[in-house]
Amino acid sequence: MSSIIFREATLKDQQSVQALARRNGLIAEQSYKAWEWIWEKNRYYNEDWPLGWVLESNKNIVGFIGNIPRAYTFEGKCWRAGVARALVVDKDFRNHTLKLADAFFKQRQVDILIFSGCNRDSAAVYSFFHAKKIPQPEYNRDLFWIVSPASFVFSLLRKIGLGGTLSWLFAKAITPFIYLEMFFRKRFIGLGNFDIDIISPEALSKDINQFWEYLQQANPNRFLSYRDLDSIKWQFANDSAATRKPKIFT
Repeated sequence: MSSIIFREATLKDQQSVQALARRNGLIAEQSYKAWEWIWEKNRYYNEDWPLGWVLESNKNIVGFIGNIPRAYTFEGKCWRAGVARALVVDKDFRNHTLKLADAFFKQRQVDILIFSGCNRDSAAVYSFFHAKKIPQPEYNRDLFWIVSPASFVFSLLRKIGLGGTLSWLFAKAITPFIYLEMFFRKRFIGLGNFDIDIISPEALSKDINQFWEYLQQANPNRFLSYRDLDSIKWQFANDSAATRKPKIFT
């Protein structure tokens, strides 16, 4: 096997890393100008911050792990985090994967390391370095806010393969019992006389910063990702965010 070069990644590596990701079934790296958004337009990124690390063989990149700078708040303090991105290695070179993870874990310019997009393979690598799972046992459970019980039941029955007519009939039959359960468990949430407007992130003003300050003061013991005006606009600035259709309720 050819020799392996291990080095820090640079912005010039983007196309090669995207090709590596495509070869290995990762689609997150394919968004247009993703690296420009993630790092160059990230206010927490500077020339001293390691963008990530790569494995190189015969001038081809065969392994990569990204390192995104993010900011969090906890107990009144700003915490700088390194967030792992796209740990990916070609099959023939996966015995070198730990070199990439080791570099990520050994960085000293951060307060905390976060792995927010693990699959089973990458989770096994991070566990080898004693990374801890977030202290929220039900994190992987899907939670639903049911605003229309009949529509929810109908959609659920259709999803499991029941025909349209039967789904509709069962939904109509079950819905009264759902309302009864909501009544006894006090699940009804009234909106009162508030007027609610839905706006896009582009239309946000600095008023959101006041709301963000309130959230921090009201939740000093919660580890919160920064959500001030600049952070929100950065989060949804890339073209890949368009598919997520973010909305803000005011």
